[in-house]
Amino acid sequence: MDFDGILAHLPSTDFSFAYGSGVFEQKGYENAKEAPMIDMVLATSNATQWHEVNLQRNRAHYSILGALGPAALTGIQEDFGAGLYYNTLVSSACPRLMSSARAERPPLHNPVLPRQSNPDPAPAGSNS
Repeated sequence: MDFDGILAHLPSTDFSFAYGSGVFEQKGYENAKEAPMIDMVLATSNATQWHEVNLQRNRAHYSILGALGPAALTGIQEDFGAGLYYNTLVSSACPRLMSSARAERPPLHNPVLPRQSNPDPAPAGSNS
């Protein structure tokens, strides 16, 4: 699994990690017909900006909620449930995507593959 390659298609994050059977070889998947799902958590201190850039780059990562725009996505993400935007239907390079508006890093109890990124994603419309 090329986690860095997957991240290259996404806006920058403050912190991200991948975990589970799609990242670490686990017993029982040796003869699987399909590769296991990749579980990812992406943390950013500016969820609205992150969603704005990702909507432009990867509109297919979103359900119909993407039509509401980045501010509405962030509102849903922060005001309901666990404070995460969670989508298990992202196909292509990253079949499972979770992004968090929280910048703090929780203690991690399972093996993870961490990555640190640029903390300032380029705003939409910028040349970087």
